Amino acid sequence: MFKSLQKKPLHTRAHVAFMVAFLVVTVVAALWVMTLPTKFANIREANEQVAAVRDAAQDAEDKRTEQEAAAILSGFVASSTEVYKDLGAQLEDLGGKTSESGEETATSSEALSQEVATTSASSTIIIRELP
Repeated sequence: MFKSLQKKPLHTRAHVAFMVAFLVVTVVAALWVMTLPTKFANIREANEQVAAVRDAAQDAEDKRTEQEAAAILSGFVASSTEVYKDLGAQLEDLGGKTSESGEETATSSEALSQEVATTSASSTIIIRELP
C-alpha cells in the first residue's frame, strides 16, 4: 500500500495525508466528546460539594449570630429586670413614708411621681394611688 502511494504524484500523496490526518483528528475529537458528560458530572459534583460546605458554614454563622443576639437580649432583659426591681424597692420605700392625712398623701404622691420621673426619664411608669 505504501509502495503504491509512493509512486503517485505529490498532490495525490498530500491529499491522502490530509485525509488520514483528518480521520485521526475526528477520532480523537469523538473520543473527547464522549468523555465530556463524565467530566461535567465531576464538575457538577464538585460544585455541589462546595455549595454544601458553603451552606453549612453559612448555617453555622447564622446560628452563632442568633446565639449572640439571644445572649445580648438575655443580658438586656436581666439588667432591665434588676433596674425595675430596684425602682420598685425605691417606690415601696417612698410609699411607706406617707402619713394618714389626705393632704400629705397627695403631696407624697406628687413627690413620688417626681422621683419616678427623675429616676427613669426614658420610661413611663403609671402609679395608681391606693385608697
